[in-house]
Amino acid sequence: MQKVNLVGWSHGGEVSLDFALNHPGKVKTLTLIEPAVYWVARAYGKFGEEESDFKKLLNEFHDPPTEQDLIGFLRMNGLIPPDVDPKSMPRWPVWYSMKIALLSLHTVIEHSDDLSRLQALRDKPVLLVKGKDSVEVNSGIVDMLSKAIGQNSKVIALPDGHACHIVAQDQFLAELKQFISDAK
Repeated sequence: MQKVNLVGWSHGGEVSLDFALNHPGKVKTLTLIEPAVYWVARAYGKFGEEESDFKKLLNEFHDPPTEQDLIGFLRMNGLIPPDVDPKSMPRWPVWYSMKIALLSLHTVIEHSDDLSRLQALRDKPVLLVKGKDSVEVNSGIVDMLSKAIGQNSKVIALPDGHACHIVAQDQFLAELKQFISDAK
């Protein structure tokens, strides 16, 4: 059986973590970039207000999501500075083209798991990535995961916020390559 080096960001980080917890024997390394795992924060009794704000935002989304729905989500995750017009940002066309994905975000809040299951990752190399300028809930979840997984996890902080692996792509790829190489 071939094992994989699994990498996931945000909601994809939640899915990657679920896969690793359900199939630890299939995972060689796990890299999570600010995974959207509110269940970890709930287990630690943290970020309840942020989770409530996120639920409220999700409940206000239109079907299909509007430009304002997208802007609200992007601002909540710190992807758009408060004083910047999101449409002036180079990433706007990509974000806008994928706004329909906002309809799946309810799974982030609805998902739950048992913190003790993270012990299954204690023998796996786990790289946890956060942005130096991320909103507190995103970087805080990374720190809680590191605490729960233990000494086999490594946390790195890259420039920028939630999209740090994109903004600092060269640094991220160098760190990832070294991490995977060290895991051999």
